[in-house]
Amino acid sequence: MTFNSFPENRKIFTIGCDELAPEEFVALLKKSEISIPVDIRTEAEQAKSKTLPQETLRSQCEQSDIVHHWAGRQLGEVQQGAEASRQKALDDQVLRNYADFMESEQFKRSMAQLINISSKDKLALCSSQKNYSDSTRQLIADYLLLAGINVENIVVIEDNIPHSLFPQSRRESFELIYDLFI
Repeated sequence: MTFNSFPENRKIFTIGCDELAPEEFVALLKKSEISIPVDIRTEAEQAKSKTLPQETLRSQCEQSDIVHHWAGRQLGEVQQGAEASRQKALDDQVLRNYADFMESEQFKRSMAQLINISSKDKLALCSSQKNYSDSTRQLIADYLLLAGINVENIVVIEDNIPHSLFPQSRRESFELIYDLFI
């Protein structure tokens, strides 16, 4: 995928769902007119969720005529990163591992599929993290932003927040690297 190759009006949303009641989650989707929530939580993350395990999420969405997709196998958190990670500015090992994973063909292929779906319907990536900064949700949004996709982070208290790049990130050719120390 080359960066900045999509129409300017393309937009993907992100939402953290683990601390939301099912009704709150659906209300936030409806507020932003989301028709396709894509759950990127792993099975283990979903099992830990007290309020929105996958079946509850799927059921609540179906009751509201919203099509739920699960992509946790393709995009869920990664346990091991590259041996010689270029993501030196990320102190959190989970984030560093995920940023390494973002360089893989699996990640790029999965993101291309989601971007394609977003051309037809409003799509939201659902992660476990309520706070989008300093999370895999932030890293995925960075990737999309550099690909030319507008990203809005759905938050509970206020209006959606347009995404801005992680301060430690930079672009090298077609790669997103987190190695700037601020």
